[in-house]
Formats: sequence, structure tokens, C-alpha cells
Amino acid sequence: MSSINRSSILKKFASSSIRSRHGIKWIASPYNYMAQNVIPNQIDHSKNRFLLPKLSVPRLESTVTSYLRSLEPILPQSNFKKAQESAREFLNSKNTLNGYNLQKILNNLSERKENWASEIYANEYYYKVKLPLPIYSNPAKLMKKQYFEDENAFLKYVTILINAVLDFKFKIDSNTLEVDKPTGCDKSANLCMDQYKKIFSSYRQPGLDKDTFLVFKNDYSNQHIIIMSKNKLYKIDLIVNSQLINELDLFNQLRQIRQDSKRPQNEDIDIGLLTSLPRDEWSMVRNNLIKDPVNKFSLDMIEKSAFIICLDDKVDSNKYTSEDIKNGNQILNGCGTLFNSANRWFDKTLQFVVSEDGISGLLREHSPSEGPITVNLIDHVYEYLKNSKSIDMHESFPYSNPSKLEWNSNSYIQNKIEHARNKFDELIDDFELNVFKYDKFGRSFPKQLKISPDSFLQIALQYAYFKVNQELPVHVSMGSLRRFHKGRVDYIRGPSKDLLKFCQSMQKSHVTNQEKLFLLKKAVNVQTKTMLDTILGNGYDCHLAALKNIAEEKYGKLPALFTDESFEINNKLKLLASQVTTNFDGTFSCFGPNVIGGHTSTYNYKPNEILFTVAGYKSTSINSVSCLSDAFKLSLDEIFFLVKN
Repeated sequence: MSSINRSSILKKFASSSIRSRHGIKWIASPYNYMAQNVIPNQIDHSKNRFLLPKLSVPRLESTVTSYLRSLEPILPQSNFKKAQESAREFLNSKNTLNGYNLQKILNNLSERKENWASEIYANEYYYKVKLPLPIYSNPAKLMKKQYFEDENAFLKYVTILINAVLDFKFKIDSNTLEVDKPTGCDKSANLCMDQYKKIFSSYRQPGLDKDTFLVFKNDYSNQHIIIMSKNKLYKIDLIVNSQLINELDLFNQLRQIRQDSKRPQNEDIDIGLLTSLPRDEWSMVRNNLIKDPVNKFSLDMIEKSAFIICLDDKVDSNKYTSEDIKNGNQILNGCGTLFNSANRWFDKTLQFVVSEDGISGLLREHSPSEGPITVNLIDHVYEYLKNSKSIDMHESFPYSNPSKLEWNSNSYIQNKIEHARNKFDELIDDFELNVFKYDKFGRSFPKQLKISPDSFLQIALQYAYFKVNQELPVHVSMGSLRRFHKGRVDYIRGPSKDLLKFCQSMQKSHVTNQEKLFLLKKAVNVQTKTMLDTILGNGYDCHLAALKNIAEEKYGKLPALFTDESFEINNKLKLLASQVTTNFDGTFSCFGPNVIGGHTSTYNYKPNEILFTVAGYKSTSINSVSCLSDAFKLSLDEIFFLVKN
């Protein structure tokens, strides 16, 4: 497999732009230049797949330079000088911990791996992290609200939803899913489809040191789904008499489940709450749980299932200030254990949530795939639902019965469930989410200026943080590496000296609008170049994580570059902003930050508006979510009028 020629692309990128009246240029969209320079995909017809370029290891000097460049505008001068010293030592030291020795080991490793970065990324950013999965890690996607006349209508919708998801799964299993293309790029390019193979019949199993991700082969043992209702779990077999279950049989099993779950039984326990515990704690509880063969069988059924459907009760609470905020919380965390928080199994890759009052969405375990994978799944579900016919309720044949998963508890398990209940409710109460629409412009406005809409918005969000805190945030967005074989993502780092100069100029009355516009263009250009560099495999976060991991595992100690305070500061993200764009109104994604004092934001770009979410924690965030949301709106206003006028 060949590597992408980055240098030639970047040279063209640097020379390609649109002339401005004010001297400096907006950089034009880089995608056309990428498409002309990336080595074209080859097709292996025997396996019906594309042979994508292999991700190469970035140059060590480039990575260290990029690292220091993003540190400079966020650190005091004394801290930055110390970071420079540790970087020089990393490059020039004669001991075995010097960067070139670690780079040599990584280069050798990359020769043996299909993708040197993907495993490192999954381990460092997911499987070694001990935080609970809900809110901190698992993102939620709210779908369009449905309207049900009665419970039958509710269960009919769920039946068709299940068939829609199974139809998508069939396309993956049969290799008939259309190959993804980069957004806005030359349509001859292709993206790696490997992530699709990991979203069904897969599971994140907790571990003491690190979690393990399991993907089960497509055989008889996993031809079933799990239904959660009233915190109880049921199994529905998808293959009945050697055929895929029909809609009426599926509907009747759902009705049986709903009826049975409403009958309280003494042996019922809120077992799903255990999956909300910190990962090492849940691992220890799981080891106790599986000593009982009944519990082990039930866990096996959950782990091997294709996906989970959560049948939720209506959330009747005046705690939330808007329907969107309530609905986002319902999909993300269940709105507390008095409502639906125990009606989840957070280790499972895909959980489709449908409430009896029409709220629906997808909650996913993040480690195997990125947002666009499940966005495509949701879009497929919408199309399937739109074209589906009503269920024929007059067919007559023997129906199957669902099986309820049983659990044998003990005092240790019960105490852990109650502990999980209290801790989860505390986390939910501390979590703060805002959802709002900005309607002065959308994707069309920056496109008219021939600039990257994403870069434009990322600059505005960082400026908003600066307005409130008088400093730039440690900020990242996500850059896809799916142009490479088995590629995942790397961080697109936001801070730059040009961005800092622009933010400072916006608060100085003596600086003219023309000068501010000049500085804005420079900042956007830097953001766009950083984005391009990252998606072409030259980001620095995965590279540094790999070098750090090699030093730890091979030598048992770390170079000063990784023990310096600045490295820790740079990894405590104050603002993580992600674009999650769909074709349907009223849909958005949300998740919480995984660092103290951090915020997350997602945005759904429409042609003439933007739907935002902002999230944080009341107890630790420097700014309230409402304060930061207001700052987002003001910064967008200021930049919009600056550019427009």
C-alpha cells in the first residue's frame, strides 16, 4: 500500500487561494487539491474492496514543531520555555529515551501493523480510561420525534425500526453498502469501511487495566437482539425456523415483553446500572457476577447480541428548561434512575432508545467507530421508515416467545447496584446541557466566501471562549483518517498565535475592522491548514501517544517531554467541538467532557442555520453552559457582521 504524498499537496494548498480586497487571501477549500494528489484507490475485485493507502508515521521533527506551535499561545512564557527545553532534549539526547530511537521502534512497528495509529488511539483514548461510559464517553444522537396513538402504535414503530437496522446490517454483512466519500471531495476518492464491521454484534468488556473490545462472528450464536423494558432484559431470536423473523412475530414478542415488564417481580434487579460504574470497578463486579452460571449465560447473550432496543417510559419532569434539553438527556443518560437510567446497558455498541411518548435516538459506545458511521445508519433508518408499509396484523401462524434474561444476585451485587444508582444520579444532576439554534447564517455563508465552513466555525467558538476567559482554550476538533486503510481519527488542534492575535484585536476599539478582518483571515487559514495536515495523516496527537506508549512499555520510564507539566495541560481539553451534520431537522448529538473544567460542543450545520449543543459540569466547569452558549452566539454575531460588512 502506498503513502499519501503530503508535501506536494501542502505546496499546492499553500499556493491556492482566492484574492481578497484586503491583501491577505482566504484559503480556498483544500479538497480539490487533495483529490488531485492523493494516490487513487485500487480495487481488489476478488475481495470486493478498495486498497487504500497505508498510514505512514509522521516525521519526528514535524510532530515536535507542531506540538510546540499549539502550546505557545496557551502557556505562560516560562512554561513554554520549559516545554521547548524538554523538546530539544527529546530530539538531541543521546540516551535510549531520545525521540529518534523511539521513532525507529515505531517505524518498525508500523511495518508490521495494518495501521500503527488505530490501536494506539483506541487504547489511549478509550480502553485505558477508567471513567464511566455514560456521559463521559458514550455519545447520544436524538432522532425525529414520533407521535403514537397508543402502545400498539409505539410497538409497531419499534418493529419497523428493528427491521430498518437489520436491513443496514445486512448491507454491511453482504458488502453491498455504498462506499463512503469524503465530504465535498472528488467523488473518485473512497473512505475506509472497516468501522462498519465493528458496530453490530460487538461489545466493550470492562477490565482492571484496560477494557477489551469484542466483535463476534456472524453465526447462529449471535442471531438475536436484546430488548430492555422497565430495567429488565429480554432476548428475541432473529432466526425462526431457519428464516428471518417476520414483522408480526416481532411485534407480538415486543408486546409480550412490554406486558411482562410491567409486572413487578421480587427477583428483578436494576442490573444495567452496574455498567455505569468506573471501568475497573465494573470489571471487579463482573468477575463476581459471572461466577454464577445463570448470570454468565445472561451476560453472554447481551455481549453477543446484534444490538439493544431500550423501550423507555415517558419522562415527566420539570427539571429541564426545554424539550430539546430533556430529550437529549433522555437518550444520553435516561434522566435519572427514577426514570430510564437503569434501562440501559452502556457497554453495548448500539442502543436504540424509543420512548412511549415518541422520543427516540441512538446511544453508542464510542470506541469502535466515529460519528459519520452511525449518521449513515440513522439516515438509512429514516429512509426505510419513510418507505415502509404498515404491518399486516391479520396474518395467522405460530408465534415465537421472547426469553427473559435471569439474574442471581447476592449482597455484594446488590450493594454495588445501589452504589451505582447513587453515583449515577449524582453525575446526572451535575451534568449540564444546552441546545440552541443560531439562525443568522449557516453553511452557505462561509461557502460563499470560498472558505472551509468548519474552520470558520472553529475559530468563532475559540473566540467565544476567549471572550469569557481572556485566554485561548486547549481546543480540538476531530480529523478523520479514513482516507487510509483502517484509519480512525486524530485531533485537529485549534490554538495558534494568529488566532490569539485575532481574539485580542476584537477587544481593542482602536483596531480597525479592516485590520481585524486581516487577522481573522490569517487565523482561519492556519486552522484550515492544520485541518488538512491532520486528515492527511500528519497530526501530532496519535504520534506522540505512540512514542509515549513505546517508552513506557519498552523502557518503563518516560522522556521529559511527556512528564513536563505542559504535556498534561495540553491533554486536558477545555473545549472539544465536533460537527455532526445530518439531512434531517431537529436532530442533534451530545456528550459530556471527560476532563475537569472542560466543555463539549456539537453542531449540525444547515444551509442557513446551525443547531448547537454545549455541555459541561456544574461543579467543575469554569464557565456555566449558559454563559458559554451566550458567548458562542455573540462571537458568531461579531464575526458575521465583521465579514459581511
